[in-house]
Amino acid sequence: MGRNTYGLLSRDWASQTGEFAGAINRVRKYIFSSTLEQANWNNSPILRGDVVREVSKLKEEVDGELALYGHGLPSQTLLKNGLIDEIRVSIFPLLLGSGKLLFRQDEKRPLRLIESISLPTGAAALRYDSKAQCKKPGTNARPSR
Repeated sequence: MGRNTYGLLSRDWASQTGEFAGAINRVRKYIFSSTLEQANWNNSPILRGDVVREVSKLKEEVDGELALYGHGLPSQTLLKNGLIDEIRVSIFPLLLGSGKLLFRQDEKRPLRLIESISLPTGAAALRYDSKAQCKKPGTNARPSR
């Protein structure tokens, strides 16, 4: 995650307790920042090098999956360089009237829907394959639940 996402998540989760919060607080959280001087959230190393090189190295070294939170400069750079395999988007039934672009791409990038889940709250959770070529809408997607 980038510095801004780190700031929001650490503020909201570092002092939380319970099973879910405990898992979040225990997991390693890599922060990409050239300005953050210290990360006080448990298990949060700061990576200052080139994001593409650092993530390529992490993908080789880390056993298991890596997740990226936020849609700032680190995620834009990783997407542009083909280092994001899957994109997950949650949509909540609330209109705010303004906001930031989710993706800032210079070229078109087809995404293939892998899964869509409709929640009782009206929210929708979507998973997209960012490396696959698009087929007809709905092809190879799991049905909504």
